[in-house]
This record gives sequence, structure tokens and C-alpha cells, in this order.
Amino acid sequence: MVEEENQLDKYTCSSTVEEENQLDKIYQATEKAFEQLVEEREQLVEEGKIKKRDYISEWYRWVELTQKYLKNKFN
Repeated sequence: MVEEENQLDKYTCSSTVEEENQLDKIYQATEKAFEQLVEEREQLVEEGKIKKRDYISEWYRWVELTQKYLKNKFN
């Protein structure tokens, strides 16, 4: 059992600089997409175009923005 746990730790805890770099880029892209989504929603509320949140539409917009930012970072 201890040997199995050590094997699991070997795969889950070890990461290369490349993996860390990729994870950092993913994190940055998701955060940037979230911030833009919040700004867009606040602007629509101020303009009176929306009154209540549509979480499904927001999620799709977040995915779209995240994809856009990731394409820019990895290309």
C-alpha cells in the first residue's frame, strides 16, 4: 500500500518547468477572461440592457474568452 502511494505521489507531485509554465498561462487566461466578463456584465447593467444574470450564457462567454486568450499565449 505504501509503495502505491509513493507511485501516486511521483505522478501527481512531480511537474516540470514546462508544465508549470502551461498551468500559469491557463490560470492567467482564465483570470483575464473572468475579469473581462465581469466588466462586460457591469457595463450592460449600467446601460439597463440586463437585469438578472444568465449563468449559462456567462459560462459560454467565459469559455470563449479563455479560448481566445489561450490561443494568443500558445501560438
